[in-house]
Amino acid sequence: DHLKNSNCIEMGGPTVNFFTKLRIYQKIKSLEVVNFSNKTVWENQIKEGYNCNYYGNRIAYQHILECSDLSLIKTAKYDAVLSSHNLEHVANPIKALKEWNRVTKKDGALLLILPNKLNNFDLNRPYTSFEHIKDDFQNNVGEDDMTHYDEIIELTDISKDPGVENMKEHIFHSKVNLENRRFHHHVFDRSLINQMIDYCDYELISCLDLNDDLITLCKKKAQKQI
Repeated sequence: DHLKNSNCIEMGGPTVNFFTKLRIYQKIKSLEVVNFSNKTVWENQIKEGYNCNYYGNRIAYQHILECSDLSLIKTAKYDAVLSSHNLEHVANPIKALKEWNRVTKKDGALLLILPNKLNNFDLNRPYTSFEHIKDDFQNNVGEDDMTHYDEIIELTDISKDPGVENMKEHIFHSKVNLENRRFHHHVFDRSLINQMIDYCDYELISCLDLNDDLITLCKKKAQKQI
């Protein structure tokens, strides 16, 4: 209901989660989507323009942009940002969240879904600390960051990754992450999510932690009057 009749932008979309698990596409007024390249592992070949079918006969505008750099999009344009299983692929999540905050209107919403590591291939990896995430932001880490490469190679449970068949393939894809963005740079739990959204000037509306998904609905904090 917080998103009903909203003009939305989705990072990395469209996703099946938003018309099955959460019936969002059925309720929103309009959608634009952002993907980082004209070719992705998930979408194959795509192009900029009104060409993205996201539900029934509904068409979204497709942006080819980094979701952490939306400088071509004006401030306070949208009612809400949607993101499902996208932010874990971003090297600098605070930078992304601050951009998402910028492009939403006063009291704008963010619906964020992140993977629950207990039931995916990150099972053996440690949770990322907020201090690490904040350092990445303060050091302006880019999407070419390979800090977590060794950890990802050593601790990913490839038996739970449907995208790779063996360790050789896992290593091959990981070495060219800037091209394919298959990395889960960071591993999130509820505490980390809550610290990030607070740091990025969001306030929590509700959350739901499921076997596969950590779901967070929040809104922009009110601007302090000077």
